[in-house]
Formats: sequence, structure tokens, C-alpha cells
Amino acid sequence: MGKELQKVKLRQMTQKGLDQAAAMLSRLLRQQIQIEVSGSWSRDCGCLGDADSVWLGVYMGVCGELQGGLLLVLSEKRARSMAQQLLGMPVGAALTEEPACSTLREVGNIVASAFLASIDDQLGLRALPEPPQLHVAQLDRLLEQHRTQQKDACLAVRTDLVGAETGPVEGAIFLLPEQASLDLLYQRIDQAS
Repeated sequence: MGKELQKVKLRQMTQKGLDQAAAMLSRLLRQQIQIEVSGSWSRDCGCLGDADSVWLGVYMGVCGELQGGLLLVLSEKRARSMAQQLLGMPVGAALTEEPACSTLREVGNIVASAFLASIDDQLGLRALPEPPQLHVAQLDRLLEQHRTQQKDACLAVRTDLVGAETGPVEGAIFLLPEQASLDLLYQRIDQAS
């Protein structure tokens, strides 16, 4: 199977996992949330375009059969709005302070857990997220903090979290696997087809 077809299959698997995450977030936010993959998985880690803006990143290391990490990136403005909605109160100036910090880490944990569970269900690859870390920085800096030594192994997909009240929340998911894990992922996609 060619790389492009593998990426299409990975996108389909991703959407299933993000649908599960959206259902969990909908229950938390008490409103309908959808998470839509608005791009395909690619090696272009600049898929958000505005790398100079400040973004909020929730990083989770990944252990198990897949090794590496997963980085959920949201615009600072939308992350603040989401934290306020989840907490039911205004959030202070710094998103890295409690209670906003733990709330946003939990959003990242929900998305990562649902994504990894979907990969496990569909490909039989068991992987678990490690405790989430939250950072606020420019996109390039967020990626450099967590990218593996195999820089080519980065896969990125643009996402939009769409809420009934908030509208689209632009973001991205960066899969930062070790090269051996990326090879295994594509091998399992080929076997499943």
C-alpha cells in the first residue's frame, strides 16, 4: 500500500477516535461538540500556518507498543474559552495556573486516550498516554520541546473542535512517534487493509 493510502487510512482511524473524544467532551461541556479532521496526516508540521502566534500545547508521552508522544495544540484564545466553559467561571491571566491548567490537561488527556484507544481497537496496538504536560509558547517551540530525534517522524493533522455555542476551535494534533513505532503503525495499516 502506498504512503498516501496509508495516510488516508490513518485519517479515518483518527476520526473514529476523535468522535469518541467529542462525545466525552460533549458530556463535560453539556453541549454538542464535534472534532473534525480538517486536513490529512502529513509530515508538514506547520499545518496551522501562524507559527508566530502563541499556542497552548498539551503533550502526552506515549508508552506501550507505540513509543513517542502526542501533542494537542489550541489557540490561546480558544483554550481560555474552553477552560472557562468547563470551569463555569472566568480564568485568570495565566492558563498555566490552576484550575485552568489541570482542566486543559484533562482535555488533552481525553483526546489522546480516545485517539490511542481507537488505534488499539482498529490495529491491535496497545499504547497508553503518560501524564499530560501543559505549555504555552510559539508553535515551533512547542514542537521542538517534544519532537523525537527522528524529526521526519512527525505527523500532523489540523483539527477543529466545533461547539454549538463557541463555534470552531482551531487546533492540531501532532503525532510524534519514534521511527520504529511509525514503521509498525504503517505495517499494521497495511495488514488491516
